[in-house]
Amino acid sequence: MTVAAYLAGLPADRRAEVARVRRVIRKHLPKGYKEGIGPRPALAAELKSGFKKAGKKLDMGKSCIRFRRADDLDLDTIGRIVGKVPVAKYVAIAQAARRR
Repeated sequence: MTVAAYLAGLPADRRAEVARVRRVIRKHLPKGYKEGIGPRPALAAELKSGFKKAGKKLDMGKSCIRFRRADDLDLDTIGRIVGKVPVAKYVAIAQAARRR
């Protein structure tokens, strides 16, 4: 599924909330990444800690964070984590996982 297809399938109010989160992610996305829908990086512990410190409830699946409103999220933590993994590091992690 493409990002555009996913967004097009959302009701307008939900699309607006996702757009708020998407702006934060795109702002912090390191050069070299291509926006997409797929597996998450291995920074779950930091994500959980950030949400806990912010007093937010984290509802996380295998490769997603579930939310109703952007205000339910700790956008600072999400932005910080998105910006932490340069493309080269992510590729190395993915390649190592495939070798196992």
